[in-house]
Amino acid sequence: FDELKLLNELGVEVEHIDISRVYTRAGKLSTKEVQDESENLLKSINYQTKVSGNHLENLIRTRTAFAGISQDFNLDALAVKCWPEFHGDYGTPACAAIGMSNSKLPAAAEGDVYGTVTMLMQRYITGEIPFFSDFIYSDTEKNTGIFWHCGCGSMELAGDKSEIILDNFPGKVKGAPEKGCVMTFQIYAENKRATVNQFGTGCDGNFRMLDI
Repeated sequence: FDELKLLNELGVEVEHIDISRVYTRAGKLSTKEVQDESENLLKSINYQTKVSGNHLENLIRTRTAFAGISQDFNLDALAVKCWPEFHGDYGTPACAAIGMSNSKLPAAAEGDVYGTVTMLMQRYITGEIPFFSDFIYSDTEKNTGIFWHCGCGSMELAGDKSEIILDNFPGKVKGAPEKGCVMTFQIYAENKRATVNQFGTGCDGNFRMLDI
């Protein structure tokens, strides 16, 4: 991404924060703080969990670390360089924690700064919670398509919150330990309208916006 162009043309300032700060802050949380946050999560939403090992605790720690760092640096949004660094170094992917952050603070995965800027624009314009995802499949005969990502959507977007599932990360390598956890749920019901945007640059280097 073009950091200076973002600043000069849109007034967007990018703060580079080493991901190790998240690991450090997450590790400093006490057991009681983790338990309290876990209870708050259970009260806020009726979810199911299939997560193994200590991944649920790591999720709570990561989510809390994101919130604390966002306050420390006075951030309006997050672009988390989660793959493969976070997944490999921390042992639990940041997907679900990013999704939970999205309820209050727009957050994109894979260090996608332009994706984050897109979400921030959507939030400012509509007041609604945006969702970061990839367009992975289309069926021209049925005029349908699939938008998917590894659990980065806010739980507030779930069509039926009782069907939210915290599950183990699907990309398991044979013989390797579990790398959970992610969230799965259906966001948009049939016939519900949605706006699709992508902010970025064209071949000429100028900013442009895809709007569907």
